[in-house]
Amino acid sequence: MKHTLEAATRERLRNQPMKTIILAALSAILATAAVEAQSPTQKRERAVAVLKSLGTGDAKAWEQHVSAEEYIQHNLAFPKGREVVVGALPKLKDAGTKVNARRVLADGDHVRPFA
Repeated sequence: MKHTLEAATRERLRNQPMKTIILAALSAILATAAVEAQSPTQKRERAVAVLKSLGTGDAKAWEQHVSAEEYIQHNLAFPKGREVVVGALPKLKDAGTKVNARRVLADGDHVRPFA
């Protein structure tokens, strides 16, 4: 089953424009990240760390800031589950994914990046 998921993920990544994948991932990440009692600055820093991992391939931010239990994948190019996205991080890095969040707004539990 694992090989089937990886093959399906690779095929979907090849057939999706990278910008679409990134924008869908951004929405999913920020909509489902577990939010504790933090300042808006801390929330923005967490969101930026997770977003940058899409380009660096480093899974630490996902493991630290995105809840495996609460994560909902809204991008139909990916199967469900945080571990699927974590597994795709090296592929996104190899594809030359770049993330440049020029502005990040935090209001309550909602964090919204703007590229």
